[in-house]
Amino acid sequence: MKHREIIQLDSKMVFRSLGGEDSTERIGLGIMNKAGRISGDEESYTPPYALIYVVRGTGRFVEPSGVEHILGPGSIFQRHPNSAYRTSIDPESNWLECFIDLGPETYKLLKLTQVIRDEYVYTVKPDHWIEETCYKLMKQLDSCQQHELSEMFAKVISYLTELMRRCQYPQSDDKIERMIRESCEYLRENSKVKVDIHRYCKSNGWGYDTFRKYFRQRVGMAPGKYQIRARLEQAAQMLSTTKKTVEEIADQLNYSSPFAFSTQFKQHTGLSPKHYRSGK
Repeated sequence: MKHREIIQLDSKMVFRSLGGEDSTERIGLGIMNKAGRISGDEESYTPPYALIYVVRGTGRFVEPSGVEHILGPGSIFQRHPNSAYRTSIDPESNWLECFIDLGPETYKLLKLTQVIRDEYVYTVKPDHWIEETCYKLMKQLDSCQQHELSEMFAKVISYLTELMRRCQYPQSDDKIERMIRESCEYLRENSKVKVDIHRYCKSNGWGYDTFRKYFRQRVGMAPGKYQIRARLEQAAQMLSTTKKTVEEIADQLNYSSPFAFSTQFKQHTGLSPKHYRSGK
């Protein structure tokens, strides 16, 4: 759905549980139309994590420290778990937002890997791709089967990672922006197989050295390391929300052996899969 259609929508949200009925893990996506809604300035606490992108409208966000931020189109703000904050929306500003909602274990993993940073508010260049992608993923999340949730999880994390990358490395070059965004999506979607970066660049008409330079600059790591991290994020999600054995997870993620999986997991997280699952 295109931007011109999304801005006419009423609010719609989709939440899916990960790991069974008793699990606190979940994925949520939504479009919230708050046009004309009166918003107070009361202090709030948010148990799960949420990232919100302002499509239109104005308001303000006050951090727990008291630092105040003016919100407008292009603002991205985070609601960190169990942190007090205050928000208010101008009821005359025709507010429209899209959001991502994630559970506590996913939040901890993304903090550990520094996908999510401590800052509360950022400003990015408004881009219709943001709300259009949110809507597309929301529809997919709504219709996907239970066994497809792990793949859906990877897509949502890829989307979140791209948004946070834009927050950390604002772009001015649309061609570079598109190159990095497309490559991040491709590497996450193909995290189970080793991607030949030379061949991938050639097939897209990109110079290998130029691609690696801008990828490192904008994402903060080499393409190969980014792909490894995406694969391990899927593994951590399975450890947190399923009862699959280490052997089953290693096989599903196409590792050569459970030992190879465990070794790489510990190298990047500091914990073995067993200890990560137990929370120790």
